Amino acid sequence: MRRMLIAIAALAVALIVTSVAYAATLNTYTATISGKTSAGTPANPGAFNFREQLTAANTTPNMRAGVLKDITLKVSGVKTNYKDFKTVCTAAQIAAAQNDAGCPHAALVASGSIKSVLGDKTLQVSSKDVACDPNLDVWNGGNGKLVFFFVITATHACSGLQTGAAAPYVGTIKQVGNSIVQDTPLPADVSTNAGNVGLYGSLEMETLNWSKLTTKVGGKTVPFIQSTSCTAHSRPFTVTFKATDATGAVSTETIPGKAAC
Repeated sequence: MRRMLIAIAALAVALIVTSVAYAATLNTYTATISGKTSAGTPANPGAFNFREQLTAANTTPNMRAGVLKDITLKVSGVKTNYKDFKTVCTAAQIAAAQNDAGCPHAALVASGSIKSVLGDKTLQVSSKDVACDPNLDVWNGGNGKLVFFFVITATHACSGLQTGAAAPYVGTIKQVGNSIVQDTPLPADVSTNAGNVGLYGSLEMETLNWSKLTTKVGGKTVPFIQSTSCTAHSRPFTVTFKATDATGAVSTETIPGKAAC
């Protein structure tokens, strides 16, 4: 009996370990930041604009990528001056209009595009899967908030859906030491209920071009994000991804990298 109990306990531990290992490796990711900028100093900073590109793929063959629930970018040696930027476009404004065409250009923080696939919650690759490749705009929502919004066009379509099928969603940007941390929780209508049509959205690639947005404060030009330091011509960063599958289990992976500066 004692041997049997030990064997059962060992099996239970093995199952737990297997479950944890699976959860930790649901997707494989890549994360790059490009666009060389001056290193700058705290006393003489430089404007910081960059291109962020992220990819995701399921570790299991013939499965779509696990659905992303949160993306957090941390970049060192930079500072955000969001408090100085008064021109905004809020989630409420975009939701009311069902588009962001009326947002002031001076509030546009970043823009880019998405490549994704919509399918059922099993994530199994199927002939019924459909492409969803909208543009993505990011607006200054004020008080450290960033408003993300998918824009569908003839060349950036999403399975017959129209702009406004997914509501604008809010991320944050803040200063932590000498780094910025930009966190983007992904609500159901861009993840597990994409476009409000009951499908799981598997992100394959996201490309965002963060603009060299500036404003005037006391006659001085101030960037939305500025570079204050650099280490050996490189700038460390991390991207943390949280993803889920049909079971609802959350997998978290942090990808480190270095950008030239």
